[in-house]
Amino acid sequence: MKFADIGYGLQVRVRGGIKRALDTWSIRRLPAYLIDRIPVVDLVVDGNAMARRYQLQRAFDMIRGYYPAAHTRFVRDIRRLLIDNTISKQAMYFIGTRSCTLSPELFCSTDATLAAALVHEGTHARLDARGVIQIGARRRRVERTCMREETHFVSRFPQTPELEQWLRKRSDYADALNR
Repeated sequence: MKFADIGYGLQVRVRGGIKRALDTWSIRRLPAYLIDRIPVVDLVVDGNAMARRYQLQRAFDMIRGYYPAAHTRFVRDIRRLLIDNTISKQAMYFIGTRSCTLSPELFCSTDATLAAALVHEGTHARLDARGVIQIGARRRRVERTCMREETHFVSRFPQTPELEQWLRKRSDYADALNR
């Protein structure tokens, strides 16, 4: 029998890997704080938990200020946010639990980048809530939709050289998806 460490000294028995350990049952029992009525569970044990909390709050404030519709949809469609260092990407949306998992590396970037990632994952949640299947051949189309929503959000910011570079990088990624 295998056990996965899910932070705070807690271990969960798993059969299919860490994804199984992060199910709704186990996450609901972990200490959480609320940001805009969304429970946030920080599974990373280090000295930066409060900094991540404040940066996440600033990112939510940016979304609320620049794109209120995306903020409303995010609060409606996402049940919880997890901060976990075991995921392979910077941010992921899990359909089964309706949760968004963020990597601690994402918090090393700017508040705008974090907010854009939240808008992207929130779009996955909105599509999931509408019943859009996000696997197989539709995956590229779904990613393009999420990228379009993300760049629409970022285009509302005052333009800076760093932001223009980020937009170019994301548009190159979107072009690669179109091929």
